[in-house]
Amino acid sequence: MILCFLLSAGAAFAARKYLWEKYAVFEPPANGAVLITGTSTGFGKIFALDLARRGMLVFAGVRKRADGEKLLADAGSNLAGKVVPVILDVTKREDIDAAVHSVKHRLDAEGKKLFAVVNNAGLSVVGAAENVPMDKVRWMFEVNFWGSYEVSRAFLPMLRESPKSRLVFITSYAGLAGIPWVSTYCSTKHAVEAIADGFRAELRPTNVKVSVIEPGFFETEIITTIAGKNAEGEAKTDEKSKIEEPVAAHYAKEVARYQSFVGKFRKYMQGPEHVSRLLQSTLFSYFPPARAIIGMDVTICFVLSWFVPEWLNDLVLQAYKTYDGFL
Repeated sequence: MILCFLLSAGAAFAARKYLWEKYAVFEPPANGAVLITGTSTGFGKIFALDLARRGMLVFAGVRKRADGEKLLADAGSNLAGKVVPVILDVTKREDIDAAVHSVKHRLDAEGKKLFAVVNNAGLSVVGAAENVPMDKVRWMFEVNFWGSYEVSRAFLPMLRESPKSRLVFITSYAGLAGIPWVSTYCSTKHAVEAIADGFRAELRPTNVKVSVIEPGFFETEIITTIAGKNAEGEAKTDEKSKIEEPVAAHYAKEVARYQSFVGKFRKYMQGPEHVSRLLQSTLFSYFPPARAIIGMDVTICFVLSWFVPEWLNDLVLQAYKTYDGFL
């Protein structure tokens, strides 16, 4: 009975997704622009380049000038003038205010409107909830939650000037569950989910439609961080990464097992271009979804969370203990 229901629900979901992506979308507005935060790497970089290829003027938020120069180099001459790096550290109010000014000035000069804001900037820290340093937890909230919140508030006046506009938050399955060893990260994403729901309800009477995109595990730089590797894929050996406190040592084995699982699971992960396609169909949909999940891992966990008791769901979330040896 339950299996039949799951199969039927899966088929209905697939049919809806196909019809939605094929028939319920419009072409990117010719006079529209999009602001994306966190475009130096990962999802943000792919989002920026893909939307520019579709003719959008993309304001690409980066924290460093060098990151903007690298993004322009990756964009190449074909996208010249379509990708505009903007210095935007989402934790700095002065950067946000300066970005609002520069984006407004460029839009007015070109006769364009701000069509969408994509809150993508984020970071993750791995560790037990009991032991993650409080300064790191606060920093995650500054970037993941407060950054998204402040950027959204700052650019909403411009979004209202567009005939139809979109406000998008990139969260993850972490915003739907408390996952062991990244629960502090999950907390920040839960907060983003909540504020996005608030924005969506409060802005419903306006032209601004709000969506949340919730990816599972995809091959991006944040996975490198979670797996406990540096940019070159080597294990971290710096002093800050060493576990010395007694309470940290108590969790060391389990944290290492989780990081090992994520590292080995990478060979099964899809690339970020799949999430980029979902973002595009969300942005250019006549009926953008309130939230959209993507990834086999997150789909399975999402379905199970509805049909299994909490104790069993906890075991599923700790499946790395069983499967680590088989990856």
